[in-house]
Amino acid sequence: MTAYAMTTPLSQATPLSQATPLRPRVQRRRALPVALPGALPGARPVRSQQARRGAGVRITAIQTPAARARRRGIVVALLLAVAAIVGPQAFANEGGEPVVLDTYTVSPGDTLWSIAADLAPAGVDVRDVVADIQTLNAMQASGLQAGQQLLLPEVG
Repeated sequence: MTAYAMTTPLSQATPLSQATPLRPRVQRRRALPVALPGALPGARPVRSQQARRGAGVRITAIQTPAARARRRGIVVALLLAVAAIVGPQAFANEGGEPVVLDTYTVSPGDTLWSIAADLAPAGVDVRDVVADIQTLNAMQASGLQAGQQLLLPEVG
């Protein structure tokens, strides 16, 4: 017994039900789940182990057939929109005139320079014609073989 309990008569003592506790009790309340915008009715956030320790709430996607179908529809609509915007540009012509091409069979002793010089009209640089021939035929070097077929641009 404490010294106070010994000195106070029982008639003046405070009943335990009315006594003030030494430490106030904190009543913890569970947070109610909050519906997120666009979530399905009844959807609740999923708490991970870290979230229970106070790290936050992790939201996972709802895995119902209707939700998957909705997501699939959104992806398809986005892909169609991108294809509608980018598609015509991929097949668009630059708007220039069509290029007229001739074919030429290389004879023994022909060089790319001699073919371009015969093809180029007066006033056109032969180096530009050589570059055009190399571009048209996807040539890395200027070496030719007898019997090789070349595409030649119509210059002039």
